[in-house]
Amino acid sequence: MTAPLLETRALVKRFGGLTATDQVSLQLLPGEVHALIGPNGAGKSTLIGLLSGEHQADAGQVLLQGHDVTRLAVAARARRGLGRSYQITQLCPDFSALDNVALAVMAADHQGWGGRFGAWRPLKRQPAVMDAAHAQLARVGLAAQAQRPSRAMAHGEHRQLELAMALALRPKLLLLDEPLAGMSGVESETMVALLQQLRREYPILLVEHDMNAVFALADRISVLVYGRVIATGRPEQIRSDPEVRAAYLGDEDLIA
Repeated sequence: MTAPLLETRALVKRFGGLTATDQVSLQLLPGEVHALIGPNGAGKSTLIGLLSGEHQADAGQVLLQGHDVTRLAVAARARRGLGRSYQITQLCPDFSALDNVALAVMAADHQGWGGRFGAWRPLKRQPAVMDAAHAQLARVGLAAQAQRPSRAMAHGEHRQLELAMALALRPKLLLLDEPLAGMSGVESETMVALLQQLRREYPILLVEHDMNAVFALADRISVLVYGRVIATGRPEQIRSDPEVRAAYLGDEDLIA
């Protein structure tokens, strides 16, 4: 059996009297897109926070390539190859697209200001950094937007830019928290096409409400309801699962 790159074992997170994730166990296997779906408030973003290190678990384990990283901080997990995007875009709005990605390139290299790039030299005087940043922008289709301030870019371009920044960190896998959120139809098509390309290189754990995108991309799907995984399987199994149908009664996008 193929060993998972990322795994949770009976993961629990409580906020006061609310159990946001309840004994969640799932795996991300090499070469797959594993989608996590569920209604608002199901605990999906909390789970992503537990995986990335933004939240600390009350019980259970997070394993990355077989190593227990449950108590490691965000930066330590990123250094081990865990890259993520956010439900709400995290950018420096007054910086150009290129400079946003260049900062991520430097963050990947320094791991605490110890890398080969000069931390205190202007970015423009560090051609290796800028070349790497240009390469990631081209990879996500933003080469022509390199000098544009991120605040002047469209929402869909923000999502592409954030993905370029995640890739600049040289991840071994990607955690993507609603990468299509707020996008127009055309923007969504662009992002799905980009993710289809990236899946050839990176395993992806995808949290997403757009069911068309989920069923187009996912090899496996886990369904989270009230903090618990009620089903995991291939897309055709999830479509026909009676418990999933009951949990999503009336949600035509999922059960069509």
